[in-house]
Amino acid sequence: MAYEITGHTRVGALIGSPVAHSISPQMYNDSFRQLGIDHVYVCYDIGPDKLAHAVRAFRDFNYFGFNLTMPHKQAVIPYLDAMTAEAKRAGSVNTVRIRDGRLEGHSTDGLGFHEYLQLAEDLGAKPLFVVNVGLWHGGMTPYTDIQPWIDECLAALEYANGDVTTKYGALRAK
Repeated sequence: MAYEITGHTRVGALIGSPVAHSISPQMYNDSFRQLGIDHVYVCYDIGPDKLAHAVRAFRDFNYFGFNLTMPHKQAVIPYLDAMTAEAKRAGSVNTVRIRDGRLEGHSTDGLGFHEYLQLAEDLGAKPLFVVNVGLWHGGMTPYTDIQPWIDECLAALEYANGDVTTKYGALRAK
């Protein structure tokens, strides 16, 4: 399949600092080509002092969205028009979708973890044991405020590894 960037090609990006090591452009651009989607994905090394300018440019230039890595996951929040419940609960955003000029923040890390566990199960993986699940909470957030995230991680582990007598193990057995 031929792949060309045209005047109709939509752009998405990863922003953070540093980002030169990221393989996201290869993954996204290969997927776009294979699926015949007229999009392109790039990385920009954006420091904190340029975040507001970048967000404004992405909206003004009709990007389809952008992903964020450190140090922007919290700093972007004031520039958003809306946030999903997961992003509000996390207090951070790693994905921004732009629709009709509106910026909607998402936190997809929990969903990605769950989908990984499901894929491993679907591929017939042996029981999975997670030794360390990183949970960023700003360093100053009380334990009680992050308890829903901890519960979600434990539920995902139970779903992936649980005996059929557990709540999530029974769901998995269906």
